Amino acid sequence: MGEGVYKLYSDASYKYYKKPKRKMREGHIPVPWWAYLAVGGLITGYDLFLQSKVSSDSSMTLFFYLGLIFIIIGLGKIAFGKFAKKTNNDDKKTQQHYAKQLSQQQRAWQHEQQRQASHPGQHNVHHCPRCGTQSQQGNNLCHKCGARLR
Repeated sequence: MGEGVYKLYSDASYKYYKKPKRKMREGHIPVPWWAYLAVGGLITGYDLFLQSKVSSDSSMTLFFYLGLIFIIIGLGKIAFGKFAKKTNNDDKKTQQHYAKQLSQQQRAWQHEQQRQASHPGQHNVHHCPRCGTQSQQGNNLCHKCGARLR
């Protein structure tokens, strides 16, 4: 039981599976934070350069704000990346806790199954309503008279 172990309950049986990694879309390459900062800095810097050389035209301010948007996105990716790493560490601790708890629950369940198997007369026996013959729990029909047990 390692990283990414979760629990599933299915008819009192336990199954393990690993948390799937986040899938990237086909052909999608994630853009790093520094690329946004570089593009935003270049656009903003070039716009400021042009505004200083040429008359202060209001149509050029669009590029200034576009560059600022890229810079804000880059800074957001830095902040979110640090937050995501912290969240991943918390997730690992939670997963380890669940894995430990699951192993304890599984041991208790296995112990109960072994205890029931060692005492079959107490839990697994039913009586036929017609003739009173004992039959196992999984039987649908009485083996002596054929009456329906369920």
